[in-house]
Amino acid sequence: KIEQEPEELAAALKLMKGGLNEHRLQNIHDARAYDREAVVTNVRRQVEGLCEDPAIMAKVQSKELMIVGCFYEISSGIVDFFLEVTEGLGDKQPAPVVKGKSSGV
Repeated sequence: KIEQEPEELAAALKLMKGGLNEHRLQNIHDARAYDREAVVTNVRRQVEGLCEDPAIMAKVQSKELMIVGCFYEISSGIVDFFLEVTEGLGDKQPAPVVKGKSSGV
């Protein structure tokens, strides 16, 4: 199906799909839960990608920027904040600092 999409969209979809844990998703049978897991995985991958950018992480280190991964449930209006990056690890690969889960904003 992805190959039938316009070239740019197909490329973006392939990148997103590449970050999914297909084995984990096979065990989810509820359509809403499947979609949520796919979206949350994509958000995590996007945050990880931002953490690989030295310019962005320099701003995080200097406390000018905070990276927050969120999920917006359009049907309820609830925003689930589940991943926050507020610091890096110096010369090592930056790692997200998970500060719990809050919802209902």
